[in-house]
Amino acid sequence: MFILTLNHVSYAQNYLKGELLLDIKREFLPVNVQVEPDSNIFTNLGSIDSLNALYNCFSFEKLYKGKYSAVQGLYLLKFPDTLDIDKIFSSYSQDTHIHLLSRSYPTEPAIIPNDSLYLPDPPNYRYAYQWSHNMMHMQSELGWDIARGYSTIVIMILDTGVDYWFHEFGGNIWQNLGEDYDGDGHTLEWDPINKKWKFDPGDVNSDDNDNNGYRDDFVGYDFYDDDNNPECENVYKGDHGDQVAGTSSAVTNNISGGAGTDWYAKVMIARESTTTDCISALAYAVDNGADVVNMSFYIPGFNSPSESLLFKAQIDSAYAHGLVLVAGAGNNNEEKLYPPAVYDNVIAVAGTDSFDLKWDVGVGGGSNYHVGVDLSAPFQNWGPGHDKWWEHMIYLYKSGTSISTPFVSALAALIKGQHLRLWGPNSITNS
Repeated sequence: MFILTLNHVSYAQNYLKGELLLDIKREFLPVNVQVEPDSNIFTNLGSIDSLNALYNCFSFEKLYKGKYSAVQGLYLLKFPDTLDIDKIFSSYSQDTHIHLLSRSYPTEPAIIPNDSLYLPDPPNYRYAYQWSHNMMHMQSELGWDIARGYSTIVIMILDTGVDYWFHEFGGNIWQNLGEDYDGDGHTLEWDPINKKWKFDPGDVNSDDNDNNGYRDDFVGYDFYDDDNNPECENVYKGDHGDQVAGTSSAVTNNISGGAGTDWYAKVMIARESTTTDCISALAYAVDNGADVVNMSFYIPGFNSPSESLLFKAQIDSAYAHGLVLVAGAGNNNEEKLYPPAVYDNVIAVAGTDSFDLKWDVGVGGGSNYHVGVDLSAPFQNWGPGHDKWWEHMIYLYKSGTSISTPFVSALAALIKGQHLRLWGPNSITNS
């Protein structure tokens, strides 16, 4: 087993160099950040200004651009990579203006790539490629007789991005009609010449038409690159987000590709790579009407328990605002859960194999297990992904608790849609 890593970012141990995320106490808000001609940054909070000068802080930006009140005190600070971020963290942690403080940690996808495009077709299996749905496992057809999904329910795929332009996704992608500038009822449209979905040209104006803090966020947002194009761009994590989105909500019953678990739920895309990105994305989910957040990743380890409190606080706040939160248990084959699956308000999902046993590939690989696991689901699915050599979409298998997680997120969406939004996150999480 191996874990895909973020080779395109710079690390200090297991966190990013030169970044610090802090939550300023409410009594000191709002903060008036000013950059002087000599590049010194002032906030009118004297002790913080002194630290900014001491450590050559060159960026002091509000983390989230939207209206969600729980994150209004969060600021992302940036320092030269050559400085000791541990020393900087220690200094800022003693400041009385600061409520919570954390370094910025990379997220790890809970998935193990598998080169096999096909599995054997055992006797009586109805689906050679998507065995997880058959009557020996999830019994999806029985569920689909009751409910196949609802287009009013929105699942945020908080991941490496989703290729919204692909035909297996476009029809089920959430469209932010607040950015529908030309008023034609959509922000995505089909391009028959290139045979893929594209942003509606009549809506592209680089303005924040719905005043949510993000310009032209037609299908979600790329919080890592800070732009409106959250497609799956990360070559190091590959097509992780595509596989996850395809498992939960691929366009279904269209004589093409695979079946999504929820046929009609809309996918809100949030591209992330660090805990800082995830915090912004959770706030965006609250502000923009998501119902379920799928987190097919885990955070191997905050350096101190206090640092995890900032991330956990945003998880708990999102849950309190009505979001159902689902996360993978991880692929280390150990009796342990990591954030976010370890948190009480998150549904922790383990992986099972084709014999309905804990997925286990021996030393160093397999589903994590723990008394805190809430549900298990198949560890493997067949869905859309990138052919890295030919730069087009193909169908292939991926394995890991990253795949188990969107099965459960889709189930949560089906339950919420069937109960006409009368069930809150507590009812669904504990059902």
